[in-house]
Amino acid sequence: MSASVQRKLQQAHQHLQNGNPAAAAALCEEILQRAPRSPDALWLLGAARLMTGRADEAASLLERVVLAAPDHGAALEQLGVAHLIRGDYAAAEKALRAARTLPGAPPSVLMRLGLALSHQGKHGDAIGALERALELDPALLDAHAGLGRAYGAQGRWAQAQRAFETVLARLPDDPDTLYNLGIVSVELGDTGAACAWFERCLARAPGQIEARERLAAAYLALGRFAQATAELRRIVEALPGNFQAICSLAEATFQGNEIEEALGYARRARDLDPSQSRPYGVIAQMHHVRGELDLAVQAVEEGFARTGADALLGTLVHLAHRQCDWRRWSSAWPLMEAKLATSADLGSPLWLLSENTTPGQQLSYTQRWVAQNYPAARPAALSRRERTRERIRVGYYSGDFHQHPVPCLAVETFELHDRSRFEVFAYSYGPDDGSAMRRRLENAFEHFVDVAWDPDDVVETRIREDELDILIDLKGYTAGDRLAVMARRPCPLQVEWLGYPGTMGAPFIDYVIADGIVIPPDAEQHYSERVVRVPHCYQANDHRRPTTQPRSRADYGLPGDGFVFCCFGQTAKITPDVFDCWMALLRTVPGSVLWLLEDNRWASANLKSAAQAEGVDAGRVIIAPRLPVIEHLARYRAADLALDTFPYTSHTTGSDALWSGCPLVALRGETFAARVSASLLTHCGLPDLITESLEQYQELALGIATDSACLQALRTRLAAARESAPLFDSQAFTRGLETLYVELISAR
Repeated sequence: MSASVQRKLQQAHQHLQNGNPAAAAALCEEILQRAPRSPDALWLLGAARLMTGRADEAASLLERVVLAAPDHGAALEQLGVAHLIRGDYAAAEKALRAARTLPGAPPSVLMRLGLALSHQGKHGDAIGALERALELDPALLDAHAGLGRAYGAQGRWAQAQRAFETVLARLPDDPDTLYNLGIVSVELGDTGAACAWFERCLARAPGQIEARERLAAAYLALGRFAQATAELRRIVEALPGNFQAICSLAEATFQGNEIEEALGYARRARDLDPSQSRPYGVIAQMHHVRGELDLAVQAVEEGFARTGADALLGTLVHLAHRQCDWRRWSSAWPLMEAKLATSADLGSPLWLLSENTTPGQQLSYTQRWVAQNYPAARPAALSRRERTRERIRVGYYSGDFHQHPVPCLAVETFELHDRSRFEVFAYSYGPDDGSAMRRRLENAFEHFVDVAWDPDDVVETRIREDELDILIDLKGYTAGDRLAVMARRPCPLQVEWLGYPGTMGAPFIDYVIADGIVIPPDAEQHYSERVVRVPHCYQANDHRRPTTQPRSRADYGLPGDGFVFCCFGQTAKITPDVFDCWMALLRTVPGSVLWLLEDNRWASANLKSAAQAEGVDAGRVIIAPRLPVIEHLARYRAADLALDTFPYTSHTTGSDALWSGCPLVALRGETFAARVSASLLTHCGLPDLITESLEQYQELALGIATDSACLQALRTRLAAARESAPLFDSQAFTRGLETLYVELISAR
């Protein structure tokens, strides 16, 4: 090589080091005109092309180098870099492995090999290469960053966090590192920290849409709907065709009670991509909330026809139940049943309680659903903690601390807690309806904490700072739950009671409170929680339920002398086979009527039509309008016999009937929800009203309806039960519940 060429190569190399690739390229091209195969000129020109973003040209030049000089380590490494930039990770791996075998290969070769491996999903090998590179040169920040990504790909989030924090210590404003730490925080279940990382990232790189999308999702997860909406609006303004952002904006504005705007966004998302199921579900949910069940069904059917999505199928089955539309239900349920063993997308586990499912099916589906909907849920945390206070701190968590069936059952228990031994908290995330029950509940607790407008992380912090010994969820998967807070484990001992008759299937619920009837010992394997039992019925009751005299039958639209069967449960619990039994009773008992509670106009019309189809005058199915609780309870005294639903049996409705002196005929099944009325009847001294088949159920109801002496005897027994039965002994129930709490806390 001539001295002139050598000098020009040195100058080109110096230009590259000084960040002047154009000058370096000019010198290399001049050399290559005279010596077109010069490996060093080709190498330096390839490096210059890399610096100017021309990776394809660089790769072609560097391939010529290694073809002519296979042991040119610098060219092999640069070729690996070119292929990394081009996205040809297998070619990058090949070049970098060749470079690694050469004597004196720098640590950067191992680092880049690790990156090439990681991009191919070979994360274990990538981690090995990156860790070795850092042993040789701990200052390689790209190796730390690559290690963080590889650890994350393996779900080793704590190690990923340490790797990214190492980078951040040197580059405190690096947007990519801030973004990655946000993702790690999400995966570690610290959504609040994730928000802070994404916010810092966006402060440095406002145009990073991925970070803004992640921030909006984190805000949504924390219930910070106003902040989520603001971020999503920015995304949609920048990217009007961003389908996911528009869907999320529909959900966020819906949660912020901006229904019309939300509906507009959901329809916009549907029109953008009609093959995606999510917008149809959002549209249906909004119509459902507005009471427009027909439009909700229309949206779901359209979406299911186009997408076949499991989520829409589950919603369709649920809406068919709500409307007592058994034609739709009989078409949709077999499709849903066939997917029950494998899907996690069929909707709330609550919806299974009305279907003919087994406890094992309910557990299996619920666990899959929870894993998908609460992926960062924290598992049991039953660590022993020394108590320094004299009183035990008990917290009750619900969105239903107003005029609602569950607190109407439990309010006296809250009032009767022994304040010398227990300090009692309520965390209310539902509305204040201004009712007398709301005022009574506020007075029942030593600390009534209204967190309705607080995001989830604030609620979690408040509960955690109160240092509870035990936290009781009263809602389960019923409408409007905020179980995301429970999933963050604000209390080391978390229990499910009263509000949800089934397994939660969740790692963040440690115990379920039951009795020996709703969960017999041989059924415990179907519950993810540890089953604990109170001495009698698991259901609390309010001995101070208000009462008043009923109106006349005529005022209720009832016949003066006909037998009145009643069922004041939710229409979603009414099933075709049970309704067939009811119609058989009406056909057999002359002049009898069936008195049902109004839910929605479609259900009322469908039930009357179903009666007509079974040869019963639709006028004999009487729909009762909703009334204030005290007047509603009085209606039971105008009825003769309450008929239970199945497999989702009566809960508060059953207690209301028995407390009001109206006998209840029930059917017992296998699941928790199918056994509640059996527990109620057993613990008020009427186990003879429990049946084991539809035939027995119909036969028993018919026998009572045609034997006035039998009916009167039942009423007499019920009158005595109000004062003597365990079901209505609030003092004894509360003492038993407190004993159970002490045992659970002591066992930690």
